[in-house]
Formats: sequence, C-alpha cells, structure tokens
Amino acid sequence: MVALSDIDDSDSRIVGGQDFGKGYSPQDLEWALNAFVDVVVPTVAAGGTIDDLRARDAAEGRMGTRSYSDTYSGFLDGDAIKLDGVSGSFEVKNGYHRIWVARRMGLDSIPARVNDGG
Repeated sequence: MVALSDIDDSDSRIVGGQDFGKGYSPQDLEWALNAFVDVVVPTVAAGGTIDDLRARDAAEGRMGTRSYSDTYSGFLDGDAIKLDGVSGSFEVKNGYHRIWVARRMGLDSIPARVNDGG
C-alpha cells in the first residue's frame, strides 16, 4: 500500500466523472476499492487465488467492473496502479482514475506497484 499523500498526480487530467470513458464509472471504482479491502485482501490473506474470486463472482452473479476477479486484476495483477519512486514521492505511470477516486473517498493509501528505479 502506498500513502496517497506520497503520490504526485499533479499532471493528472482527471478532474471529474466526465473524464471516465474506459467502460467504468467513478462509482464502479469506488465499489472496487471497497471490494478490495472487504473481499479481495481477506481472500488472498487466507491463501485464496483469483480462481477463488472468480468462483465467488459466479456464485453471486457478478461480472465486469463489479466483480471481485476484475478488482483483483485491477489492483494486484497486470492492471495494477504503477508508480515510479522519485525523490521521496511517486510519479504515476498508470492509475490516475483509481487514485482520483481514492482521494475523493478520503482513503489514506492505495495498492500500487512501485518501480524504485524511476
């Protein structure tokens, strides 16, 4: 987890809901951030995998942006937020939308992959 206060997203072009056009809304990402904390983290901590999350999605009729498996992918897999560590802060390489939503939710930190090499 990376503290949002340490992330420099001053170059972000995301200023509102109108900037979401990738097939998900701010509400979808808010749902995903809550699902990450409430479902994905406990599942992984207990030894579960993305396949377990897919099974839960199927059992609950979840799919797409409001599924636990997509949430896993969006925060822990290939689609994770990507940051470069630079002089005590982090530059965003991928994930501006998720960071914007996390800030609006009042979160202190967010899961991200950090490249310390810059």
